[in-house]
Amino acid sequence: QRLWGAAAAAYIDTMAAPNDMTEWRTVTVMAGRAFEEHVAVDTPGACVAFAFEVSGGANAVFSIEHRTASHATSLALLPASSYSEHSGEVLLPGRGVTVLTWHNPSGWLFSSDIEVSYAVHCRFLPAAAVAASASTAPRTPRKSKPQ
Repeated sequence: QRLWGAAAAAYIDTMAAPNDMTEWRTVTVMAGRAFEEHVAVDTPGACVAFAFEVSGGANAVFSIEHRTASHATSLALLPASSYSEHSGEVLLPGRGVTVLTWHNPSGWLFSSDIEVSYAVHCRFLPAAAVAASASTAPRTPRKSKPQ
């Protein structure tokens, strides 16, 4: 289990596609371009599960960020990294829009389109699960008073 972000925002690596993902989509991402999947979240305590694979063993740069409802702030939940396949869950810090981005890093010289097959599922967690995940976030120790 790995944690990213701050507060209750946590990324949990699951190594396998979540069982409740039944709708897989395939998109073509042109060289040097990106594809974004937006997930609107209106209720606190949500979790977004994802799984994807890039055809032909190619890589895509994948990242997840959460934008507040007012779009005033953005929090990186999963920093950009290169993957040929990946799956996991992201616990969301509150209401807003979660953006999953796949970027095709191919340049104009070695341009090649990639096909990404992906599934995304949003579910809501019981309050106890959200509180437990927040308690695993890194904490700064308080200074104790001299005795």
